[in-house]
Amino acid sequence: MADPGRPRGSALNGPVYPPLPIDRPPGLILTVQTWRLFRLEAAPFTEWSWAAFADPQCRFDSITGSHRVRYAASTETGAARERDRDTGGWVPASHADHYWIELTGELDLLDLRSNEGIDARISTGYENHVRATCHLLTDRAPQLVG
Repeated sequence: MADPGRPRGSALNGPVYPPLPIDRPPGLILTVQTWRLFRLEAAPFTEWSWAAFADPQCRFDSITGSHRVRYAASTETGAARERDRDTGGWVPASHADHYWIELTGELDLLDLRSNEGIDARISTGYENHVRATCHLLTDRAPQLVG
């Protein structure tokens, strides 16, 4: 099953990609890799809440509210860009006391980079239909890699 409703072929819509799959994307694998990842957070790591949102707030949140996902970037610049995306890249004064979080070590992860088209869409796509597909993939992740 593909994602619904994306107009195709118009220059105003950007590149035309194949539909995002709702079922298991080809090439999706669970892998263990050594990473150095970053987040810019309002609270220190020791105070993070892992309670799921009732309604998705970010693109990788569960649509059902079954679990919490925290996105981390591979660079400090990426982490800052992700944190301040909603403000158009401007850092509000209220973010002045935020914390740089560095996550290192071996991490189990779903590697979307191995699937041509999915990573590009999810990494840069903030359209409603792409976000909806991300939410569904998050909820289905345990079954997809099982």
